[in-house]
Amino acid sequence: MTADRIAARLNRLPDRPGSLAALYMDDDGPLWARPGHGDYDGRLTQVSGHTPVPSAGNVEGVWLCDTFSTMPDGTPIGDRGMLLADGAGLHAIPYAR
Repeated sequence: MTADRIAARLNRLPDRPGSLAALYMDDDGPLWARPGHGDYDGRLTQVSGHTPVPSAGNVEGVWLCDTFSTMPDGTPIGDRGMLLADGAGLHAIPYAR
């Protein structure tokens, strides 16, 4: 398929209630979660990449990994750590030079 056809197909997914993409339309849910908001599905591993944090880790059952955000003046908020997903699950990996 061309890039335009792929984009059109992906853009139509939220219109189909039975698709997983429809879950993205909720403020909080299995695919969009942040600490302190909503009820989480304990059967799923949930990752939030949009809540700035000092270091990657699990808070209230949600893995947080936005360690690259900055303050308006450019001061880093996080330590640039990351999450590693492997067969054993998710692990917070501190930034190392």
